[in-house]
Amino acid sequence: MTNITTQQARLIWEVGAPLSFFTKNEDHFAFKVLPLGRNDSSGTRITTLAEINFPTYNLTPVINQYQASVSGSAITAVVSIGGGGESSGGTLAGIVGNSVAANATVDSATIPFGLVTYLGISDAANVAGITFNGTTGEFGSTSDNLVLSYNGVPFSYDAVKEGKYTLWGYEHVYYRPTLGSPELPVVTALINQIVETDAAVAGILLEDVNVTRQTEGGVVYP
Repeated sequence: MTNITTQQARLIWEVGAPLSFFTKNEDHFAFKVLPLGRNDSSGTRITTLAEINFPTYNLTPVINQYQASVSGSAITAVVSIGGGGESSGGTLAGIVGNSVAANATVDSATIPFGLVTYLGISDAANVAGITFNGTTGEFGSTSDNLVLSYNGVPFSYDAVKEGKYTLWGYEHVYYRPTLGSPELPVVTALINQIVETDAAVAGILLEDVNVTRQTEGGVVYP
């Protein structure tokens, strides 16, 4: 499994999916692909659900994520937690860096399964076995862990800038236009930090992007 489409992702986050949907091999039907994810305070989660056309607030149909138990360096079990999830991307990245044990269980039943999730750039770069080129934004792998292509397009900064890779969102800073001291200097400092420092580590400046969208999950256009 090296690629995921919008429709496949929607299916996984709703009810899970058989691996055969990705490999076109009927022998893989019993192997399940299940989702891990963040809790409902996560902007990464909101962006991802919007991109795959999943309701982000009125969750009907209901999102169905799983929570993993880790022992040593292996995932030994996952249980369905509905709309729950991890409170940080770093925690989630640490979990998915582990392999799934051969006798791992899903809701106490022993069935073969693999896991997928969504992560921001910096968290994905810290997953065990994943390599990251900070100049191009390209990911690689030295293990069974993979950063999947989305709708056939691997992630890179250029792919986002040119509208080929669409799983992305804006960094929003909301504040009252009447804000004064001492609050406004804090907001200004935060914006400057994002533009001058953080974007170079885990993001792309708007001025460098050749496409736009009106909202998360919206149509990407020139």
